[in-house]
Amino acid sequence: WLAELLEWSSLGRQLVVPPTVVLTGLPNVGKSSLLNALLGFGRAIVWDEPGTTRDVVVGHTALEGWPIRLADTAGLRATEDEIEADGIAHARRERDSADLVLLVVDGSKGVDEDSRRLMDELSEALVVANKSDLGDVAEGELPGDALVVSALTGVGIDRLAAVIAERLVPEVPGPGTAVPVSERLIGSLERAVRAVARNDESGFRAAMD
Repeated sequence: WLAELLEWSSLGRQLVVPPTVVLTGLPNVGKSSLLNALLGFGRAIVWDEPGTTRDVVVGHTALEGWPIRLADTAGLRATEDEIEADGIAHARRERDSADLVLLVVDGSKGVDEDSRRLMDELSEALVVANKSDLGDVAEGELPGDALVVSALTGVGIDRLAAVIAERLVPEVPGPGTAVPVSERLIGSLERAVRAVARNDESGFRAAMD
């Protein structure tokens, strides 16, 4: 039963420190609008000029009941603007440490060379084709698990929220399942499991003390 408890340690840690979902992509694909749609309020400034988002904009919410940290980042492009370039560097660092990356593309324009390059670079990312309200999305150009949404009208946002939750919490504990949530408790359980494996009764008692 100790091993069974430890199986939920990752989930317990997520309940204490919510996992981070980072929105990345080229400029003007609607990352900020998508962040606002997922949060349910206007956290990020939305403007049609490339480079508007220059710092990491963070918002906290719950999707399907699970706490989530959402981070909107600067659009990825070559720039000579030092402030924007610094924002892009921050965006890459945030992306590299994320629990889940949403690669947002402009679905109304199809998949261009730069978007395809990002898809290849971020092969583990969940591709989200935004702006479906502006035209037909060329779904044949997208990965099979890509999602089509409109941050403006809300189409597909509920499904996106559900998929994010499924990616972060692929297995949900049943009612009444004990989930260890503190590092101290998880550490004690790990020591107890090792003591049992060694048939070390005193070590087991010390771990559970």
